[in-house]
Amino acid sequence: MSNDSDRRRPGRGGFLFTLTVSVLLVASGVVAFFVVVRGEEETLVPDVVAADLLDAMVMLQDKALAPRVDGRYSSDHAKWQVVEQDPKAGTLVKAGRPVLLVVSRGPIIDRVGHYVGRDLEEVRLELQAAFASYRALITIREPVARITDPAAAGTILAQNPPADTPVVDEMMLELVVSKGPGGDLIELADYVGRPALEVRDELAQLNLPFVFRIRAARDGDAPGSIVSQSPAAGQEIPYSSILQLEMTVPGEVEEALVFGLVESTLPEYPILVDLKLEVITPGATRTVLETKHPGGPIAIPYLEPANGQLVLSMFGEEILTQPTR
Repeated sequence: MSNDSDRRRPGRGGFLFTLTVSVLLVASGVVAFFVVVRGEEETLVPDVVAADLLDAMVMLQDKALAPRVDGRYSSDHAKWQVVEQDPKAGTLVKAGRPVLLVVSRGPIIDRVGHYVGRDLEEVRLELQAAFASYRALITIREPVARITDPAAAGTILAQNPPADTPVVDEMMLELVVSKGPGGDLIELADYVGRPALEVRDELAQLNLPFVFRIRAARDGDAPGSIVSQSPAAGQEIPYSSILQLEMTVPGEVEEALVFGLVESTLPEYPILVDLKLEVITPGATRTVLETKHPGGPIAIPYLEPANGQLVLSMFGEEILTQPTR
């Protein structure tokens, strides 16, 4: 469902731009009249590129020149900043000569639109068209978070930043999109019998949330391997379902290494969040895993240096720090 007021926003901005420029040019015209009356003396065109429009007009009028203004949307220049001038600075011209100033109108989109309820592909095309000739200030974060919902597949359910947030620099638009009533399901592989840390890394790459539990090895169990999983292999589950895995304690561990779990309960998020686990040792930082997570319980097994610090972060902000022990 389109929001017509958002699409008309550049039009309103254009009207205000034109009105302001018109007022300034009326004043300029009065000065130009008296300049012409003064005669045909020559003057050097000043450099007004990057100057504010009002300052540029004053500089030109001080040189007995008549400013003419044209506007252009620009993501790279502040609103009212002079982008180009003609004639160029240093040109010797007769007094009263018009000087064309191309002035920034600011970005073509100055506020985040109302995207909730609209189709994802429609919003993609709208943003691509808006920034086709300008630096893109709004970029949709990929991959887009998708959840099962009664709304039609592709319908935007939530957005961040919210509508009407001012656009002052490049920003990522995070969207939650409906998969439709059926949703997308994934068939679980059989992880039983496989090395636990290998399974951990595979699940992180698939963005499947998981919780590991540890128990001692029994007869026939391989050390450091998966001994059970829930749901079972072959079942189809939504991507946001949490996979429960039970593993055995690794066998012999090098003296310089420590095995353990990083456990936490995250807030539940409307979108998948970027989650990273790092280990910091003297003089080095290494990423253990990166994944996207919907929130809720998490328990990550690790086998890392004994003198390290484990740091769990979300969108680059630390949420948990613990020593390897």
